[in-house]
Amino acid sequence: MEKYYSQLISSKSFPQATMDEPKVVIALDEAHALHDNSQKEFSPADVFLRTIKEYSEAKNTAVWVVFASTTSKVAHLASPRIKTILVPSARFAVEGQLLFPPFTQLGWDQNAPVLKAVQRDEVAKAGHILQYGRPLWASLKGGYSLEDLLTLAAQKLCGSEVFNPENEDQAFAVLAQRFGLDIAFGHRDAVRYVETSVASHLRFCINTTEDRIWSYSTYPSEPILSCAAASLLLDDNKLDPTLQSLESMVNDGVVDISQIGELVSRFLWLLAKDFFVRSELHVTNDAEPQFDQELQDCRLISVVEFLRSVFGPKMWAENTKAEEVFQNAYINFSHWVSMDSNIRRDKKGLKQLSIEKWTLCHWERTSAVQCCHNQPLIDKVIPMYFKPQNAGERRDTRVSHILISDKARISPQKVDLKDIQRDHPSIAPDYHGLPYIAILVDLGVDKPDFDVSLDSSKDRDTCLRIYASGLDATTYPFLVGRDKVAVTLKDLYKRQSAPSSCGHLQNLEDQVRFGASSEPRSMNLKTRK
Repeated sequence: MEKYYSQLISSKSFPQATMDEPKVVIALDEAHALHDNSQKEFSPADVFLRTIKEYSEAKNTAVWVVFASTTSKVAHLASPRIKTILVPSARFAVEGQLLFPPFTQLGWDQNAPVLKAVQRDEVAKAGHILQYGRPLWASLKGGYSLEDLLTLAAQKLCGSEVFNPENEDQAFAVLAQRFGLDIAFGHRDAVRYVETSVASHLRFCINTTEDRIWSYSTYPSEPILSCAAASLLLDDNKLDPTLQSLESMVNDGVVDISQIGELVSRFLWLLAKDFFVRSELHVTNDAEPQFDQELQDCRLISVVEFLRSVFGPKMWAENTKAEEVFQNAYINFSHWVSMDSNIRRDKKGLKQLSIEKWTLCHWERTSAVQCCHNQPLIDKVIPMYFKPQNAGERRDTRVSHILISDKARISPQKVDLKDIQRDHPSIAPDYHGLPYIAILVDLGVDKPDFDVSLDSSKDRDTCLRIYASGLDATTYPFLVGRDKVAVTLKDLYKRQSAPSSCGHLQNLEDQVRFGASSEPRSMNLKTRK
């Protein structure tokens, strides 16, 4: 090491800098393997760290060493616990202190394009999609074919060359990246599932607690990975066994599910879109450069045809005018992202994007939105784009929305559909322009029902209002022949719904939930006999 370092600093190409600046950086990937000391008193890490220390002190040279890994074990840099040997850093092991907190602020979207530089109807091109997420994908563009790059993304997501839907870790990774699944924090194996997802299945570690016990992690918006996940699920007919693994994890309490049908609704709409794009005949131009080709799961699809596939011929049978209004409207979502706050917040001094720019940001990375729990009126937003009819029309003003409200009660909530207004202060109070769609899904109502109407109020934007109740092929004809999907959606909904109480059970619930309301039943009032 000393010999090669001396040759390096004497070369003419070596940068002349102050002694405090690093001249040599040693990077070790998957460095957690250095901690393996199962066969020896010292682990490789002990020897290596001691070597670095001795050399740095003897030569007073600026050498940096980067330990990189996808597992938190890389931060376990404590000295060996050997009673007969005293090493300088032994105090850390004795006192239980932790050395060098892991650095996780590696950034995201380093290659994301400038918003104005993207053509709105070309966002499905592979070269554009590769720019979002981790920089790995764009860096491989020069050495990989598009097919090989998608294969690599799928293998990294699975942590295996072949996707095994019966493996719960793999099944969770493939579903979580697109459908917004998360690990239940209180589950006995939560830490293991999180660590495995980060180490082997491309889950992104945001930060760790000081004691390294818990990692805050997520699957961020990464459309190239969403395309790979969709292909694994649907192109190899592995959707049903993957859903079976999901059911097993839900039964075991591993997966965190909400209580108002949000998870079921995410599956319903994205799977409907997945099935639709695979039913369309699309001819690829082989003469076109491969990274100018459109990715199937990011491709623009007609709103008119999509809704016809979801709800069947009844969608437009008596609504020819509405069909004309949305004839030139398109959607392109490939995955869901979740919000932590309302779309618009009335807070003085808070800088917020305009609703047009906010929508374009989602449109360009093909994401749909799961609203926060406190969002009034709606639970989801799917960006919609109207292709310009004239060459001179501005493309950045051609965005609109599909607003979806999830209901999970056993009684119909159809009356709430008319209350969904895009100009509500928490949604888009300053936006007026293109038509939008409002959908209310009554997941908890057993009786199938469907209704659609065009609301063309003079003082408000035109709105197509759709009501759908039930959760079967009668309401959603795209579920015909897909029994496992329908059964899974129903089972997930039942688990998301709170059990109903009546009679003595209701009395007990009222007693133990003292103060739940101002009604006498909630206040445990006793009358004198």
